Amino acid sequence: MSNPEIEKLAAEYEAATNVFLEAFKKVNLADLDKPKKDGWNARQVIHHLADSESQSCARLKD
Repeated sequence: MSNPEIEKLAAEYEAATNVFLEAFKKVNLADLDKPKKDGWNARQVIHHLADSESQSCARLKD
């Protein structure tokens, strides 16, 4: 992969991260642990995303 390709992917990744962070700013903190009958609550989703990202980063470093 060339440097321009890597830079493009990194910029897209950063943009997607910023979309997530902006969406998170709109979450009412009182709703983070609100039970969901059909799946994970907001805190569980956010935790899963953070864990997934850290594991992906660790894999890419190897």
